[in-house]
Amino acid sequence: MKLWYTCPVEKVKSIKQLEDLHFQHPLVMLYFSRYLCGVCHVMKPQIENVMKDYPSIILKEVNVDELPQISGQMTVFSVPAVVLLAEGKEIMRQAGYLNLGTLRNYLDRITD
Repeated sequence: MKLWYTCPVEKVKSIKQLEDLHFQHPLVMLYFSRYLCGVCHVMKPQIENVMKDYPSIILKEVNVDELPQISGQMTVFSVPAVVLLAEGKEIMRQAGYLNLGTLRNYLDRITD
């Protein structure tokens, strides 16, 4: 029996995979979460739903329990968090309470 709803957001499995994403896709949204974070599990399908409207942005999940080196390298200390990268450079970060309206407004501005 599953305790949490899971979406088909692909997880980043290594630092190398994350570095390769920058070369393959100009815009990458990283969703940082952890196993025992109820808010993370609730927000995940909501973030995925928002990102369906922005096909030019690739959405990937980073589980901080599995890859603490990535969260440390990117200074992500609270979850859930989203970090938007443009050609490998951070252009937006939102952590803790994720206001989906604010996220949509920002994404609308950068994708127009």
